[in-house]
Amino acid sequence: MLKPLQRFEPRTIIREFPRPASEGAFTPNLDSYLDFVIAGAKTQDNSLRDIQDKILDVLGPLCVLHENFTLMQESIENEEIIFDKTTVDAMFGCVKKAIMLVGDTSTQVSSKRREQVLTKLNSVLASLGKEDFPDSSKQLFGDGFEFCLKLRSETANTVADAKKAGKSLFRGTAPQRFHKHF
Repeated sequence: MLKPLQRFEPRTIIREFPRPASEGAFTPNLDSYLDFVIAGAKTQDNSLRDIQDKILDVLGPLCVLHENFTLMQESIENEEIIFDKTTVDAMFGCVKKAIMLVGDTSTQVSSKRREQVLTKLNSVLASLGKEDFPDSSKQLFGDGFEFCLKLRSETANTVADAKKAGKSLFRGTAPQRFHKHF
């Protein structure tokens, strides 16, 4: 069961309650080739990576609490405990929500990190960082990134070409002829 609450130093908590061995609990690394392709990408990424590490450290203690509350909830009919079932269910829901919030926050930080790297590459591509990268695994972008980048670049070039063509078609020659008739 739960140990009595004590005053822990933050480092002690992290060692005593390590993060779970789950893919969602790892801070993604910047793809190794990007540091060579984009000057300063790793330096630019480090600050948000450190924040993400700290956020994910919360998962260790929360998961231990979650496990204990699960055990308490399962054994509530067999043993007498201090909390009634309603209280345990409420606490269980709070812990579950906290875990989900930490995961969501981590996802948002990864998105911000992607935007930051893409802005360094080309500010037009920054919005690509907000898209999902389901194949990223433990990388920030993952395998599908090059395809998405190529597709986005081609779309940007097509729009730019259309913009140039539109300007040359409408140079203002019609209004001059129109004014001569009056």
